[in-house]
Amino acid sequence: MINRWRLHFTYSFCYDIEMNRRLEDGSIDKEFTVSVLIDRHGKVLREIWRQNGVAERVGGPALTTYDSDTGNIKSQFWEHNGEFSRLDGGPAVIHFDTVTGQVSRKEYWVAGKKHRDNDQPAHIEYGSKSKVKRLEYYKNGQCHRDNGPAV
Repeated sequence: MINRWRLHFTYSFCYDIEMNRRLEDGSIDKEFTVSVLIDRHGKVLREIWRQNGVAERVGGPALTTYDSDTGNIKSQFWEHNGEFSRLDGGPAVIHFDTVTGQVSRKEYWVAGKKHRDNDQPAHIEYGSKSKVKRLEYYKNGQCHRDNGPAV
C-alpha cells in the first residue's frame, strides 16, 4: 500500500511525485519508492519504481514512459539490480506505437546485455499490423547467431 508521498517541482511545467509504501508494522519503507512525473495538465509522463535507490520492480516494468499527446504508453523497461533484465524470460525493453498501442519493438536483455537463448532473436522490430520488420540475434551482448545470419 502506497500512502506517503512528496511533491517536487522539477521542470517549469512538470511535477515529480515520490511515494513510499507503508509496511505492516506501520513504518515507512524508505528503500522502496515510486516516482511519477506529471505534466501541468495532469498527464503522467513517466513512472520509475526503485528499490534501495536502484530502478527495479518485481512483476512489472521499473520504468514506463507515456506519450504527452495521447497519454498512451511509449516504452517499458524491466530492470534488475539497475540493469536491463527480465527475470521471467520476457522482453526487458518494449516500445509501443503511441497512436495504435501496438508493440513496435521488443528487446531481450539479461544482466544488462542483449541476449536470448535457443536461437531466438533478442531484438525484434514490427511494422504495420504487427508484421515483423527486423530480427537481430544476440548472445551476451554480442550480435551473434549459431544457425544463420545474426541480422
